Amino acid sequence: ITAVTQRWQERLAALQHYVDGLQEGGTDPVRHRNHLRKRLFGACRDAPLVPAIRACDAPVGTGKTTAVMAHLLRVAAQRNLRHIIVVLPYTNIITQSVEIYRKAMVLEGERPEDVVAEHHHRADFDDLDLRQLATLWKAPFIVTTAVQFFETLGSHHPARLRKLHEMPGSAVFVDEMHAAIPSHLWPQMWRWLETWTRDWGGHLVLASGSLPRFWELNEYKGLICGNGHTVLPEVPDLVADKPLRDQLKKTEVRRIRYQRRPGDAIALDCRGLLDFVVRKTGPRLLIVNTVQTAAVVARAMSEAGHDVLHLSTALAPAHRDLIVERVKLRLRDKIENWTLVATSCVEAGMNFSFRTGFRERASTASLIQIGGRVNRGFECEDADIWDILLRDDQFRSNPAMEISRRALDRFTLEELSSHPAELATSAMRREWTSGAEEKATQLIRDEEGMEYPGVSKQCQVIDTDTRTVIIDKSLADAVRKGDKVSRLELMRYSVQIWAKKIDKLALEPINPNGSSSDRDIYEWKYEYDSDFLGYMKGVLKLEDFISAGGAII
Repeated sequence: ITAVTQRWQERLAALQHYVDGLQEGGTDPVRHRNHLRKRLFGACRDAPLVPAIRACDAPVGTGKTTAVMAHLLRVAAQRNLRHIIVVLPYTNIITQSVEIYRKAMVLEGERPEDVVAEHHHRADFDDLDLRQLATLWKAPFIVTTAVQFFETLGSHHPARLRKLHEMPGSAVFVDEMHAAIPSHLWPQMWRWLETWTRDWGGHLVLASGSLPRFWELNEYKGLICGNGHTVLPEVPDLVADKPLRDQLKKTEVRRIRYQRRPGDAIALDCRGLLDFVVRKTGPRLLIVNTVQTAAVVARAMSEAGHDVLHLSTALAPAHRDLIVERVKLRLRDKIENWTLVATSCVEAGMNFSFRTGFRERASTASLIQIGGRVNRGFECEDADIWDILLRDDQFRSNPAMEISRRALDRFTLEELSSHPAELATSAMRREWTSGAEEKATQLIRDEEGMEYPGVSKQCQVIDTDTRTVIIDKSLADAVRKGDKVSRLELMRYSVQIWAKKIDKLALEPINPNGSSSDRDIYEWKYEYDSDFLGYMKGVLKLEDFISAGGAII
């Protein structure tokens, strides 16, 4: 693998030059926000290099991506670190961050891909060396998913653990950490990360506009403190400047306000939801908990004559990208009377700014997260985000959200209006008593008992029991014939469908030349709508057919 010199000090100077060159903005609110961004950058850059675990709770849109990196580059230069690893919750924001880092820190004569490696399942590689730089975490900068990072920490498989060899003497930046992993995983993850910073030369920054300081909660301390000490290390914020912190906090609180329907109002069915949403000021963003619910609502809106776009994993990545561009174009052109119906795939990192937001009740973190997609640039004095309950025979629920949803149920509107970081911390305390404690305790008990296969299973961040389903017939034919197909093309023109639904849909595997495989690839045989509903167009037609008495054989 081609070696690239770290050159941390030069990269810090390049990052400073990049930030200095950013536009000031055309309006007073934008100029004020950009001024705060530059102050935040300087505060993080100049923050003390110790202790080895730090936090950053700067609000949405204040430039944490570059500000925290400036701090890590100073640490890396001072301590001659090996790598800087950036951990993000979703693949869509990884690509966005990689583009910024490559623009800002690649030096003259270097290949961007050699310096900043993008590690996730949708990343493409021109050659084997680039693939190894990413998958083995060999590049100076690695940008990867929370799934890859935290499941690697908990894994018992040698192939996955090879990446851990790169962590001693490196820095890790966990961005959007409130959405990184379920709350019950944090006590054990904290034990491992604290040991890594103490004994293996690591440096850790946890950042989020809604940073949950769970390590300060007695409920979490009890389990964490079994790690050979009785006092947890302090975790100071990178921004020690109190006037700056107060200004940032004031800006965030004024930007959005949370709303709920009256306490005695019944959950909304599909028709009631449409009536409720379209009466609010647009552009509107509605995020629901499942792919099916999103498709049902989007179809109903379209049939009722409303202007609507749909964005979920029912669309293949190539078609999702096109929808994202259409959303950006509409927002840029200030088109008002329309709605984007989506799932959580747009919840974090997307540079969208809607006028009104609606979130089907899920986790407190999800409700906070949609706030980053509403009034993002402070375009108006305040904007509303509605926490809503849905119930309809056509909708589907997500069992994985049960613990966090129960915790959100218990918040009052007044409590929801507190600062996002305080709200996220309170939510983690309530999740603890809603089912997280039992799971966290079992994980630590298994780790202490060296039951590593059980630990690995419990450290799965998401249920990955899905199958790849190709939606493009010519591509499926090429795979069937055994033709050479690029990994990127396969990813861009396929969707992931739960394994348990494969049989229900009567899909059959297509393996090269009839060969068998542990990870079968399937071809989508029903209708697919690349412009709107994706594979859910076929699914909804089937459901209509089955509800009328039909059956799939």
